[in-house]
Amino acid sequence: MNYLAQCFAKRKMYEVAIRTLQGALKEKAVFDDEKKELIYNLGCVLDSMGKKDEAIKQLELIYEVDIGYRDVRAKVDAFYAGGQV
Repeated sequence: MNYLAQCFAKRKMYEVAIRTLQGALKEKAVFDDEKKELIYNLGCVLDSMGKKDEAIKQLELIYEVDIGYRDVRAKVDAFYAGGQV
């Protein structure tokens, strides 16, 4: 589902990508690396749509449990420093 959502996002089919990612997240009970990747990608899609506040809320979920995951720390810190993801 993650790769399918990424394909939708690359084609700028953002709403479909979001629904796909949200569906995959509903099936993930454990907050493991796969769930972090789904949340991260959801945040990136929301950011691509210009929904910065929604995007940062997703990234904060990861920030709270794994501050060192990918570039989450930099994105969250940048957002609070100047409002950019």
